[in-house]
Amino acid sequence: MKKLIIILMLPLFALVSCDLHEEEIVEEDTEKGTEVVVEEEVEEEVEGAEEEVEKKFATLSPDELNKALVEAIKAKNLEDFNEILEAGADPDTVSDGLTVLMLAAQANSLEMVKALLDKGADFLYVRATDGRSVRDFTENADIIKLIDERTPSHF
Repeated sequence: MKKLIIILMLPLFALVSCDLHEEEIVEEDTEKGTEVVVEEEVEEEVEGAEEEVEKKFATLSPDELNKALVEAIKAKNLEDFNEILEAGADPDTVSDGLTVLMLAAQANSLEMVKALLDKGADFLYVRATDGRSVRDFTENADIIKLIDERTPSHF
């Protein structure tokens, strides 16, 4: 087990030791020979933040989820995108004549395109209002390759 040791130059000459695999800090007062365990609130803060995110998206209506999905793609916010998609957003959402799959391809986000395809986004039959397909929204070779791999051979 690794330890991080910090010697503080304070009037009490405290020695702070932190086990890197545990969520606590041990403080030793070298003058008194005593040891005090100070528990970190890091784990609680992380859990609280995760619950807050889940609540934020859990309370949204299907339409609000879909709008949030579009905004996450436009902002290239992969974390929110994944959470919104997991919360139930429709992978075939259309915004201003474009599917979210087209928007993700346009944003050059391979991760978003893959996640949408994994969630069942339909890219074979849906066309933008101007006739372009998903493939026409990116020059990213990895995205084009992924789309081509997912396209049945009879297309």
